[in-house]
Amino acid sequence: MSEVKKARQQLDVRNGIQPAGKQKKKKRRPSKGPAKARSAPPRPAAVKHPSSAEKPNPARRLPSGERVAFPVEDRQRARQAVAVKRKKRRKRNHTLYYMILALFIIVAGVILSLTVFFNIDAIEVEGSSRYTAEEIGAMSGLRLGDNLFRISTGDASDRIINAFAYVDRVEIKRSFPNKLIIAVVEAEPVMSISGSGGYYLVSAAGRILDSGLSEPGENTFIVTGVDLQGYQNGEFIHSDAGQEVETLETINSICTDLGLTNLTRIDLRSVVDIRIFVGDRFRIDIGSVSNLQYKLAFAKEVMEGRLGGSSKGVIDAKQPGSIYFRPEENLSNSSSPASDPSQSGGSNPASEPDSSQASSP
Repeated sequence: MSEVKKARQQLDVRNGIQPAGKQKKKKRRPSKGPAKARSAPPRPAAVKHPSSAEKPNPARRLPSGERVAFPVEDRQRARQAVAVKRKKRRKRNHTLYYMILALFIIVAGVILSLTVFFNIDAIEVEGSSRYTAEEIGAMSGLRLGDNLFRISTGDASDRIINAFAYVDRVEIKRSFPNKLIIAVVEAEPVMSISGSGGYYLVSAAGRILDSGLSEPGENTFIVTGVDLQGYQNGEFIHSDAGQEVETLETINSICTDLGLTNLTRIDLRSVVDIRIFVGDRFRIDIGSVSNLQYKLAFAKEVMEGRLGGSSKGVIDAKQPGSIYFRPEENLSNSSSPASDPSQSGGSNPASEPDSSQASSP
């Protein structure tokens, strides 16, 4: 029976007949509607949103998947930090904007100043009596319509000085918005420097105004011991002419500052035995130029306050702190006084004044 049963089952299988009780189960398809609702995961119940004061804290998901809630204070601090950053960013943007605007205004102002504004409408000349304003203005090279900022005042001054021999100094001033002032200091003869070819007439600034004169200029003092050979009229004496020129400039400047006027002669034949003649009454022997300011100030005080109106002679101021006066009729030929007043007959020592007067007599 078993063999017959097996053969029958094989035949049924071959013919596609399923044995009873073993029919193929049909696959179930997911049903719609309530069945889907049952298969889906349950949703959380709807919750009403609380008020702003009762809102739950926001949360973020960590890399591990866990959600962490932030306190309300952290949220407020975060908002404030964001607001501060935005405010700083706006402030930086405004600052950059104003910087660009200011730069634009400056550039525009410079361009307008060099092209449209501050053009010369008038040129005035001051201090010139020997030359006319038209001559000086023409030699300056400056023209009406030139821009005040684009001209070179130094070059214009040099052109005027080189063109006119009787001009010691020129100062050109801008008078905004559209005026130019040329201030001229004319050269006046102050000293007559003795040379092998005659006398050189020299101004206070050291400019040679004339040369080859047989006699010294009127109202000038004579200078001996300075060699000006090779200099031409109109040139300024420079220090390369020798140490005597520098010494002469120093003496002239200090005498002007002290108000020591009525100079008649300066003897520079020896730079360690310098002699200054004041009128026809005094000769000041100052030795070298060391402590020159003090020596001349002390000598001026002695001449004006300690010697009578009829005194005439030599004032020895070689040693700072002491002055000796020796009456002498012939100032040019008299020898230097002895260092010891007892050895120079008739010497009258003038003691030094107190410290306050000596430092600034």
